[in-house]
Amino acid sequence: MVDYTQLQNEATALLQQLIRNKCVNDESPESGNEMRSVETLLEYFKSKNVLDKVEHEVFKTAENRGNLLLRLRGESNEESLMYESHLDVVPVNEDNWDVDPFSAEIKDGVLYGRGTVDMLLFTATQAVAFAELVSSGFKPKRDLVFLAVADEEGGASFGAKWLVENVPEKIMATYLIGEFGGAVLKTDKGSKTALMIAEKGPSWFKIKVKGTSGHASFTYMTDNAIFTTSEILKKIRDNPPPAFFTPSWNVFIKGLGLGSLSRFMLTHKSTLDYAINKVSKKDLGLAKTLHALTHMTINPTIMNAGTKTNIIPDSSEVSFDVRLLPGQDFEYLQNYLRTTLGPELMSKVEIVPTEVVPGSADSWDTPLIDTIREVYGEIEPDKELIPLFLPAVTDSRYFRKIGIKCYGFSILTDKVELKDLMSMAHGDNEGVPLAAIGKTVQFFYDLPLKFLV
Repeated sequence: MVDYTQLQNEATALLQQLIRNKCVNDESPESGNEMRSVETLLEYFKSKNVLDKVEHEVFKTAENRGNLLLRLRGESNEESLMYESHLDVVPVNEDNWDVDPFSAEIKDGVLYGRGTVDMLLFTATQAVAFAELVSSGFKPKRDLVFLAVADEEGGASFGAKWLVENVPEKIMATYLIGEFGGAVLKTDKGSKTALMIAEKGPSWFKIKVKGTSGHASFTYMTDNAIFTTSEILKKIRDNPPPAFFTPSWNVFIKGLGLGSLSRFMLTHKSTLDYAINKVSKKDLGLAKTLHALTHMTINPTIMNAGTKTNIIPDSSEVSFDVRLLPGQDFEYLQNYLRTTLGPELMSKVEIVPTEVVPGSADSWDTPLIDTIREVYGEIEPDKELIPLFLPAVTDSRYFRKIGIKCYGFSILTDKVELKDLMSMAHGDNEGVPLAAIGKTVQFFYDLPLKFLV
């Protein structure tokens, strides 16, 4: 029988090394340095005598940047399964941490370090599970794939996007298990564990406003671009996007097992915002999550205007972060802006999209989901899986373009609640319970034994 304690120890040690590799991506082409972790993984797989038993390839996309692919061939590629993760992490302000964010320190049963949750826990546990399956002589009927990529935190030009555009046939699989999922939502009906089946899409744009330059000592009948921009921002603030329900939301609400009144309030546009406001009185973090999952979000993030204190600015530019739900597109955003700003303000602005990615989703009703539910039930028999979609974005947006069904799952245990998951990723004192490492590596080991046979 497999020694799950040994697998946990191996995954913990590998996770610590991946953290210490410090593959920080500040979005510049020369950052990331993911080849450090590619080499770490290759050394680990070599120590387990894996590399001579599988197909493997490194896709080096720039100096010090690369992606690692391993494929254990089965009799068929139909209904194949891929384990996917990214190796880069976001920058960190070390002054805000209680520990060194790259020391991988273990304290009170928690392993701390930048990237533990996002998403080196996945890399380490998937690698150890994959290696143990290969070493044990596992012969799947369908392919099992391990893929670790670069540059997720910088737009994926050196990672998933590059792979999809250049070598799609090499990375193809039916299903993918990747980022997020596994956090717990505690309800009156017991603990529910989130499995990510969808995500919002980033649609970034700029609003450019034209005014008329002049001496700042005059105000009468002047056309100050900043005042016009202020009107625009106030309109957007005071008229937020309306509720928008997706099929994923309806399945999520059904899975919570709520009473009929709560279900009604959370699935009807006339009562949703009232219900979320009521939740916020008790749990602001949960309310923010519920709101993000039912609304297009639009936030101004960068503003530039003016050149000198005594000159009326003749132009202003504001950058916006927009997250589109599955079923929304840039036309949906434009309609919102036209309705909110009105003809007069719209005539004064230019809307310039910089990136437009629609939301994306996959079905909750697949053979893989059925098997995940079975395997998870054996590890955590007192909890139930519920589908959820991510308010942020992952590499799945690229893999879905070539037909791969993408899901996100791990087992973070009761110590990590859904409302805390997003703040942990990219946050201070990011850490993962040691118990979560053990249960997640067990899940990734057990799943192919049931799904690929």
